[in-house]
Amino acid sequence: MGTAAVEVWSGSRVIVAAANSDFFPKYSQKLKNWNERFNTPINALLAQFVWCSFLMIFVGGSFSISNFKLFSNLASYSYWIFYLATGIGLLLIRRRSENNEKKFFKVPLPVVGIFILGGVLILTFSFIVDDALQLSPIFLSYGFLFIALISWYFFYYWWDTKKKQRESAIMGIAANQ
Repeated sequence: MGTAAVEVWSGSRVIVAAANSDFFPKYSQKLKNWNERFNTPINALLAQFVWCSFLMIFVGGSFSISNFKLFSNLASYSYWIFYLATGIGLLLIRRRSENNEKKFFKVPLPVVGIFILGGVLILTFSFIVDDALQLSPIFLSYGFLFIALISWYFFYYWWDTKKKQRESAIMGIAANQ
């Protein structure tokens, strides 16, 4: 239960951070609101609750393994995808900011390399499945990741392009008057 609570609280903070970056164009303003009394991101917590409820009711009931095992497999595999992406992203940021002299803390490159290699190995060997376990949570993780990437692209880039077109049309009308 402790892990579930941590995931709900940290997941809601991720939603707030994404909303602050305007990754949810239509809903960002509402998702980044904080409750003044409890000092919590109430709308992001509700969004996280809806998502977790969806997973438990619709996804969890369709597998023969227990909900706990399903969610631990689903979450751990998904986390390693993003841990690996974070490690690679930080390595790229480090390379791009080589000229910056204000480096308060710097992880040695071999440690970063070992971390990235470990992430690749964990993601690769996750497909070697014990007979008692099922492979479906891994494919489910990939499915949700694929759906999330398509949705993010649609809402972030398409919406932004549409917004810029509307603004340029309004500016064109204003310039003609």
